[in-house]
Amino acid sequence: MTLLRSPWGNAVAEDVSGLMLPAGPLMQLAPSEPLSNVVTLPASTFTLLGETDAPAQLRVFADAGQSLLLGTLAANGDGTWPRTTLMNANVDTVYVTALDTAGNESAPVPIETVELVATANRRRSRRAPTPCSPRPSPWCRSTRSPP
Repeated sequence: MTLLRSPWGNAVAEDVSGLMLPAGPLMQLAPSEPLSNVVTLPASTFTLLGETDAPAQLRVFADAGQSLLLGTLAANGDGTWPRTTLMNANVDTVYVTALDTAGNESAPVPIETVELVATANRRRSRRAPTPCSPRPSPWCRSTRSPP
């Protein structure tokens, strides 16, 4: 499993070998080949130590202290886990906890395999252009008098 991050995102949705990357920033729990079009993780991806049953639910946090929840996921009917889009956060490691059917939560486990994705489709600016755009000039927002 990999944490797929496209922290700056792109201006438009983009098809990458059958995987649709949405416009804007993206953070996902993804298969080990994160740019493949595989939409599930194997049933064996998450297990509870000493348990034969798979976890009932997973929680993904931005830190080991579990102060920022990025997302939750539950297994599909066939036991596989869905590729899951998380809340975007500026972190290089996420921490996953597992809940059993009784609601007992495991200690957080770091997911440290990260793949950063850059795209040629530039993100659009959120600011309105200024009179200085696209290049500043000596006349732009200057306290100097014109020559």
